[in-house]
Amino acid sequence: MTSSFFGAQPPPAPPAPADDPGSSGRPSGRRRSYFLLLIAVVLIGGLAQTPPGQAALRAAGVAGGPGPYSELAFPAPEQLPRELVSGAEGASVAFSIRNVTGATHTYRWTVSLDSAGRSRPVAQGTTPLVDRATTVVTPKVTVACAPGPVSVTVRLDGGQRIAYRADCVPVTTGRLG
Repeated sequence: MTSSFFGAQPPPAPPAPADDPGSSGRPSGRRRSYFLLLIAVVLIGGLAQTPPGQAALRAAGVAGGPGPYSELAFPAPEQLPRELVSGAEGASVAFSIRNVTGATHTYRWTVSLDSAGRSRPVAQGTTPLVDRATTVVTPKVTVACAPGPVSVTVRLDGGQRIAYRADCVPVTTGRLG
């Protein structure tokens, strides 16, 4: 024992056992098991995201297929008019509806111009679709809006909606085509 100013120093601590998490040796068996379990979970989770993995989960009865749905989209968004001329007749706003509900469904739709917190319907109709069918609807609308930004909104009776922004311009400044 050595002595110091305050008295005797305690003896050094004995070396830690190999299973001690604070030891500096090889990882313990328990830590290795947790690590391997983590790797297995990550690999299985990653594989489950692939189409073959999802098919295997469905075959095992652990996952179901997609539920019934209706799809609403602009089939060619780059062709949507970015400028609407107020007073113009026959402008078209094409949208597509896809039915994946498991049955024939008649869709009620409305196209409206929305600006300054107000919504003004400019076209409406119904479109029947058999299951797994898609159709493109191209209603002709008469544009009536105040100059400035406007949202062109398509709504289905089930609550689905899509919209895009355009500028409403007076007939004297609008570019046709």
